Amino acid sequence: MKNTYRIFLFFILLIFVSINLSYALSEFTCIFTLINPSATNVAFGLESGTANIWDRNPLGVWSNPAKLGYYKGLAYGYLHDPWFDKVVSGIYQNSSYLTLGWNGIGILLPLINNSSKFGTTMDYGEQIAVDHEGTIIDTFRSYESCSQFAFGINFLELTNKVFKYSSPIIDLQRYSEISLGYSLDYIVSGLCPLIPELMDAEGKGESTSHNIGGIIRISPINLLSDILQNILHFDFSINDYLNLDLSYGINLINIYRDGILYENSNSKQPLPNGIRSGIAGKLLFINIKNLADEYPLLSDISKYLFSIYASYDEAKYGDNPSTCSKGIEYIFLDIFSLRRGKYYDYNGHIVGDSKGWGINLNYKDFICFQYNYVEFPGGELQAVQKKEDMSFSIDILQLVYELK
Repeated sequence: MKNTYRIFLFFILLIFVSINLSYALSEFTCIFTLINPSATNVAFGLESGTANIWDRNPLGVWSNPAKLGYYKGLAYGYLHDPWFDKVVSGIYQNSSYLTLGWNGIGILLPLINNSSKFGTTMDYGEQIAVDHEGTIIDTFRSYESCSQFAFGINFLELTNKVFKYSSPIIDLQRYSEISLGYSLDYIVSGLCPLIPELMDAEGKGESTSHNIGGIIRISPINLLSDILQNILHFDFSINDYLNLDLSYGINLINIYRDGILYENSNSKQPLPNGIRSGIAGKLLFINIKNLADEYPLLSDISKYLFSIYASYDEAKYGDNPSTCSKGIEYIFLDIFSLRRGKYYDYNGHIVGDSKGWGINLNYKDFICFQYNYVEFPGGELQAVQKKEDMSFSIDILQLVYELK
């Protein structure tokens, strides 16, 4: 016996987790990088969020770095959740990120999380190694960590600001936008360190992964409203009562197909590679500005009386069959959200419903606090898992401008 019963259970658990995620161990290592950290997007299915430009939580950048082109001000996202807690205790997914957005340019930076690592960490807890006589020879903490650095550019938003609110650019931006993004993942795998008595221990591994993404947004009702007013001379605006935004997003994962090299190995093991794509739409009812005279405070904390968001995402990694996610969200006064979703991964035996809710406390888009909760399918190992996250954002420049 080279290790304790606990270490044996630990690695058996990792195998089961891998099977449930449908990514064969023989094909990929570090599959933890494919776990969506965003409670908001997981509510629409485990692989969702590729085209969700309305979610400004930094944890949502995982699904597509091009979303950073829509971020404004300073935002902080935090996650500390147990993983398969009904099976074994002490395993956590921890994440901590900061975003900075200004005039269509956004960047993502990893911060220290609950595991004292930067970015996102799967913390598997403390492990004990013993020799063949049962004597403890070492203790260590098993973990895998990914520190993501990313930036995104919303070209029309940036151009709009550069040319000082040029009218043709403003008009074009009312109808469509294009953003691109890039992310660099610094990945560390520390499942088991090098221990002389454990000859099969691979030791620590480090590598990087490069990802690129893009998003297109169109707003057909804005175009229709302008045609009715400017060409047909209607004396009312559809936008006062109804608006619709549609988006398409794509994210190419590990474009160079990089692998990771462990200390006790002569060859690299492949990191996950593949593609995520998705479409999303948001239908908004009753612009609050129409009620500003009667309810001035309401216009400070909300933009629309009621909204509906829907999305459909697909993901394909390596030679594995595609998985898909679909979901819907009902949003009341931009404050309270109810979310429902469905996830289909037949190869990984994870098919089920997800459900969640969120609270968004916002004041004039200057300061915002958000809390999100979701329950989602965990496969054969644990039928239902839970996740919650929080974010806080402040647009300092806009706040200073308003106070002048």
